[in-house]
Amino acid sequence: MIRTLQLHIPDNIRWDALSVRLFQENAQFFSPAAIEIECDGRTVSIRTDGPGDESLLLSRLDMLARRIATSLRDADEAVIFLGGAARSASHDPMPMLLDRGEATPNGRGRFISRGRLFTLIAALDEFFGKFALRQGADQAMVGSSIPLSILQRTGYLKSFPHHVRFCGRFRREARALESLSGNAAQPDKTGIPWIDELDTVTEALSPTVCYHCFAANADSVLNRDLLLTASAVCHRAEHLAREDLSRLEEFHMREFIAIGTKQTVAQALSAAAEHSVHAFERWELHFRLATATDAFFAASDVDQAYFQTLLGLKRELSLRMEHSGIWLAVASFNEHRSSLTDPLNITRDGKPLKSGCVGWGLERLAYALFAQLGPEMADWPSTVRTDLGL
Repeated sequence: MIRTLQLHIPDNIRWDALSVRLFQENAQFFSPAAIEIECDGRTVSIRTDGPGDESLLLSRLDMLARRIATSLRDADEAVIFLGGAARSASHDPMPMLLDRGEATPNGRGRFISRGRLFTLIAALDEFFGKFALRQGADQAMVGSSIPLSILQRTGYLKSFPHHVRFCGRFRREARALESLSGNAAQPDKTGIPWIDELDTVTEALSPTVCYHCFAANADSVLNRDLLLTASAVCHRAEHLAREDLSRLEEFHMREFIAIGTKQTVAQALSAAAEHSVHAFERWELHFRLATATDAFFAASDVDQAYFQTLLGLKRELSLRMEHSGIWLAVASFNEHRSSLTDPLNITRDGKPLKSGCVGWGLERLAYALFAQLGPEMADWPSTVRTDLGL
């Protein structure tokens, strides 16, 4: 039975756009049965289809709102640059993409892209990949899984446990394989409890592209700075995955990675941001570049001081989705300092190097282009079609 619960956020608690976004991203872990979490002013509505103590849930969500407010203190996500103007023709292109068979659902938070959607995603990947190559980056090809030891050393498992999708394999025993084969032959079983037959889990589906590049250089002394670029499928558990392309469990991302001196990293991030902003201006898009942050508040050992330092180290380029009233992040520019090279022991002259990365979310960006520019590419600004070879 679906229930709707409501929580009022007190007036003395910070409750702005940043607070709301962090609340929505984290509230799902306090209510695993939540179907939808909406915020209207200071009223939070939670639709849930599972049993539970309502008063306990609301108490936990109230605590979450207070923790977020405390952690943010006086920090704000500042808009660095605002470009373009609201497009009155903005619409949700998802029904059109589904009707034309250009986006086909393939499980929770996954779509198969075909036709114009595929063409656009491939063109965007090539456009930003060529930029990275012009900066002197080496092209790399990476896989789909990564050792858990890397995610543990870098702190990813501690900071983002909610995003990890683990990879398991069955024990090399006849009994375990017989159990797999026998249970798989029973079509009425959709959730087969195979956990007892799994071997020790040592890998996860990769949540990013850049972690492969850091893993490849772990415990190394680098005598020269590295610039790398790669495109791959990334995997993140999204408990509130949407039925459009704005929040997926599996998505394609082009990344540009820099490992070296502080100056090298700063130049790489600056060049990527400038290139992206210039492209969006040419394409007549309504966008903004702003400081941003990632945070997971469901864990009891969140290092709030570290969360504070993230503000200013991460910038996001977002496109306005007028049909939903949100800014959809389509690219991020991340300064790691030595937060990854230090634990992975990537050094020069006995000291950890600096690093940074840029990621362009290709499905999100393609979705936002259709939303802002309309369903027919022939009607798009000529600069878009020329730059992307459409």
